[in-house]
Amino acid sequence: MLSSIQLSHLDSRKIIDLGNNEKAWIIGTIYCEMKLKPNILNELVHNTHSSQVDSNLMKFTNEDDIYVVEDESARIELSGEILKNEKLVTGVTCGLFGFQDEDGKFNVSDISFPKLQPQSNISCSDIWVALISGLNLGNPSSMNIKLQLLIDYLDGELGTHDDQQENCNLTRVVFAGNTLSKPKFVEHDLEEKKTKRFGNDYTPLDTSPIKTLDSYLKQLSTSMSVDIMPGINDPTTTTLPQQPINTGLFPKSSPYETFNTVTNPYMFELEGVSFLGTSGQNIDDIFRCSNMIDRLEICEKTLLWGHICPTAPDTLWCYPFKDDDPFILKQKPHVYFVGNQPSFETRVVEDELGSKTRIILVPSFDETKTFVLLNCNTLECKSITILDEIEEKIER
Repeated sequence: MLSSIQLSHLDSRKIIDLGNNEKAWIIGTIYCEMKLKPNILNELVHNTHSSQVDSNLMKFTNEDDIYVVEDESARIELSGEILKNEKLVTGVTCGLFGFQDEDGKFNVSDISFPKLQPQSNISCSDIWVALISGLNLGNPSSMNIKLQLLIDYLDGELGTHDDQQENCNLTRVVFAGNTLSKPKFVEHDLEEKKTKRFGNDYTPLDTSPIKTLDSYLKQLSTSMSVDIMPGINDPTTTTLPQQPINTGLFPKSSPYETFNTVTNPYMFELEGVSFLGTSGQNIDDIFRCSNMIDRLEICEKTLLWGHICPTAPDTLWCYPFKDDDPFILKQKPHVYFVGNQPSFETRVVEDELGSKTRIILVPSFDETKTFVLLNCNTLECKSITILDEIEEKIER
């Protein structure tokens, strides 16, 4: 594959100016026509309850899917074996080298992606960051005793002597989405159901989970920085980028300067180490819209493409920005974490410029009782599982 540095010195053509069998570079945005992808028009035609498309499919891909590239002038169907190897999805912007064949398709022989700025060097002290996702407070399966053990461990009140010494350097905790479960409504009692008042009939929400969460977060905020990212279940906007959860929901925690409600995706820097995190919707959507089954590979591809949410707004809801795209990467982060994933996985990837990124899949704590600790100086990563005893797995 030709590097983006080399591509910058080559002339590209608009699709409308292509000639038959003439080799050229074109630059455009990929669109994948998938027959299995949910389509609101098809659902209306076939009736909502008898739609031929199953929106619960694990994968929307099919052997008959068609790749198309479009620029400001036209669009053209793509062909070539390289397309299967690159595993492109809708929304990826790239340069394609090839020629227009007699069938009117663009036969691709090489692909190049945008060049990102080089990383800054890491010069950080020996501090640790905890990454947690999917507490799902309010879910019947979530156990408050495990959550209390988690808080005690982070506070240095649980674990071995070495664990407690290490946790003295724990400076920040990031909750990567789905801290609360889907909202549940409180059922009216029988007497209330009998009484009907016009304009006043409502079903109140159960607020006990968020009150419990507020108490836990207050305990953490007294000793370290706490960042709360929203997820698909949390009470905030559903379109990406999700806006911070209203601090009014956390009356005990919000007075602390160490407590922060942040966006999803979330970028921050800690002593020169750059972090980029999402609550998992972007990776889950690419998983459904591609043949890739390795979620670490999907994360690696988003870094290569220079875009963390390419499938938005096609199959992933996002706010319709007019002049800017907040999901475009200008520089690769040192740490890229994704919350609410099936299991803990991690990998260090390095590009042609020498930029290294630690990719971390953070599992749902509600399902696995596992969270992640990261050393900002060495980028050493380890998972901690809270069961009947503390289990530790280190990844370097």
